[in-house]
Amino acid sequence: MRSYFRTMEWHEKFDHEEPQAASDNSSASATEENNFDRNYIKKKLEHGLTRIWQVIRGGEAVLRRGKSEVLQESVRKQSVNYFKNYHSVSRETLRSRKRSDYSLNKVNAPILTNNTLNVIRLVGKYLQMMTILKPIAFDVIHCMSQLFDYYLYAVYTFFGRNDAYESTGLGLSSSRLRTTLNRIQESLIDVEVGSENVGSLAPGEERKEKVPSPHLSHMVVLTESNTLYGLSQRVVATESLVFLAEQFEFLQNHLDSVMPAAKKPFLQQFYSQTVSTASELRKPIYWIVAAKAIDYEQLLLLMTNVKWDVKEIMSQHNVYVDALLKEYSTKQLTNLVNVCLGSHINKKARQKLLAAIDDLDRPKR
Repeated sequence: MRSYFRTMEWHEKFDHEEPQAASDNSSASATEENNFDRNYIKKKLEHGLTRIWQVIRGGEAVLRRGKSEVLQESVRKQSVNYFKNYHSVSRETLRSRKRSDYSLNKVNAPILTNNTLNVIRLVGKYLQMMTILKPIAFDVIHCMSQLFDYYLYAVYTFFGRNDAYESTGLGLSSSRLRTTLNRIQESLIDVEVGSENVGSLAPGEERKEKVPSPHLSHMVVLTESNTLYGLSQRVVATESLVFLAEQFEFLQNHLDSVMPAAKKPFLQQFYSQTVSTASELRKPIYWIVAAKAIDYEQLLLLMTNVKWDVKEIMSQHNVYVDALLKEYSTKQLTNLVNVCLGSHINKKARQKLLAAIDDLDRPKR
């Protein structure tokens, strides 16, 4: 551009000097020819200048568009990094499950733990970020799904996992629930934290997406028979999870409206394979209480000591019958459920508990 400008400047200077030289020339034809040449050169230079400006403007438009795309991508990456750091801190706050305060004063009111309320608050903050930062909507929803995954996995790990009962083949956990729990463990839980086998650790980027296994506070005791093996804690944890799943159900249409079309299958899978399985945790969690409430090994031991070759019917019961009636009758266990919890749990949760107790009396085929 500078060279073109200097070329035009030289021709303007030459045009001012040329008339003086032409006045000394007696040939009129030479003057006309010189004027024609100057006009031709001037027009060519002006036309060339117009073309140069068109090229510059086009280049600026391309440059602006390129800079805009680069800027947008940079902003998106920075937003994702900021949000994931925030999400990492949020997950850590949920990892240690302390003894929760919960209110059981209102009949049929939602049973909520502090952790459930914390998850709901986080979801609200995530929705606000998603509204402001629309380009990272999928990243936000993905992190929201991780919060729910982790909460579901923690409830099962603390209150529903019992390898001894699972190995009996009673089908306490559905195949869909087991698949979901295995997926969460493989994709989200860093089971290698604290292990000595450092050489087998996953790559850095992969481990960034994972979080250590949840930790249950020592204040939560699940082994004492006088509390029905932490029945109240189990009920509160389970029903809180079910309530949280119901709140996620309410959000499905909204999340679907902001989810990029290419990512919608992820959202559908999250709801069909994870959120919908929350209520299925009731069976394995409540069944553990029902199973531990009766000492089957002790009963079997009493039964083996009974002399079955009796010659006459005795008026008193056998020892094992007395023990069963005194300590472990279904009616007494049902009364314990009603006395311990009263009207503090909703109707559906009470029905599930009583159904699990009643299932113990049914003959196993």
